[in-house]
Amino acid sequence: MSKYQQISTQDGQNQHQDDSLEYFIRFPTPKNGNGAEQNGTSSEADYVFIHNENTVPIVLLLGWAGCQDKYLMKYSKIYEDRGLITVRYTAPVENLFWKRSSLKVIGEKILKLIYDMNFDAHPLFFHIFSNGGAYMYQHINFAMRRSPRPVQVQGMIFDSAPGERRFSSLYGAISAIYGRHRSFSWLVSFLISATLTVMWLLEDFASDIECFADYRQSKGVFVKKICFEKSEHVKHFIMHPQHYVKCVCRFISDCLASYQASGPSTKID
Repeated sequence: MSKYQQISTQDGQNQHQDDSLEYFIRFPTPKNGNGAEQNGTSSEADYVFIHNENTVPIVLLLGWAGCQDKYLMKYSKIYEDRGLITVRYTAPVENLFWKRSSLKVIGEKILKLIYDMNFDAHPLFFHIFSNGGAYMYQHINFAMRRSPRPVQVQGMIFDSAPGERRFSSLYGAISAIYGRHRSFSWLVSFLISATLTVMWLLEDFASDIECFADYRQSKGVFVKKICFEKSEHVKHFIMHPQHYVKCVCRFISDCLASYQASGPSTKID
């Protein structure tokens, strides 16, 4: 029996509250490749990820502002049905808009969770939704950069985030916490390491989100862009379920192949 099966609950899911930090972890039992059928997708998207059972990949999903967990759960199920461990967290709306200084502490707590669960020994992926998820990721990123202990972040998926018009509010939030002496260009370059592979899920190739993706690509980040036509903000999976599952699974699979070929990545710099 694998390590992650041994610490599963009956339904494979645990809800935790740690000093008002509410998150959900699922340690699934693989379903022998039938997960795609449960998600209503074709066999073309039915990926079975190859990995060491002692270092099962982790997908950390960060929800959009106001996201209810029952909706974020639909996305985590994509990965759970294929045998990956998932962590779901959505920052409370009041923290995103009125108690922004608390995000620094939340970011540190999420990093502590990664360490406490020994997830830093696993390949880790972030699946980030809209600006609420981008806000939260930024503070986790700050915490990781301050820590001497490496975290093996292998890839990131941005669903509908972040956009140029919305990014100014992100800068304002970060500046309020860390000080305005840090320039906007410094913050943009700080968001994602050039060593990562990043996928952007867009609703329009002419959108401000694509401008941000293009900027990161110009700085050396390996970027994949997927456009979902006639799709609304954070509704790509609802409008295009089969294509969405195929894209995110192929992305994770490609990143894992690179991880296995080159070994664990180093600390984000």
